[in-house]
Amino acid sequence: MRRAGASTIKGVGEIFYPYKAGDLLIYIGISGKVTLLRGALVQKIEFSPVRHTRRYFDEPEGTADLFGTLPSIRCEIELCLGDPAHEYLLGKTLLGAVGGEAAVELYLVDRAGKSPPYPCHKREFTFIPHSLRAAGSGVAAYQLLCEFAARGPAQHGAALLLDDGQTLEFAGEA
Repeated sequence: MRRAGASTIKGVGEIFYPYKAGDLLIYIGISGKVTLLRGALVQKIEFSPVRHTRRYFDEPEGTADLFGTLPSIRCEIELCLGDPAHEYLLGKTLLGAVGGEAAVELYLVDRAGKSPPYPCHKREFTFIPHSLRAAGSGVAAYQLLCEFAARGPAQHGAALLLDDGQTLEFAGEA
């Protein structure tokens, strides 16, 4: 649906996929603070099926039920040293974080054609790094190709961006 003077947003599950750059902001929770994940290029948003499979003793094959889908965000991030969110992800990548250590909390904020507070979805994701390479000689940066796979349901709410735009306050629905 297109509104006059506003960008068009397509609802994709629980994640908004904007047509215009800057409409979707991704924030990450680090040590009790929520900070902007800058330099992220979202390449693809996919949805993976959530199935429950069981096999009874008297059945030759198992039975699978589809319960829903969970989003997965594939992106490339230019990690700059000195940025708290970037150093957090770089640390997880270099330490080879797996399982609960690979869990991150993301806040997806939809700023398209709206005024504060903005619609926001808070959700726990598994951070899956695919590749890491130095950005170039003499540059204190890395190129990280990674994926964030949802671990559970989203908490819907509103985000109020603080004056610096780098941090936010989240108020979940009651």
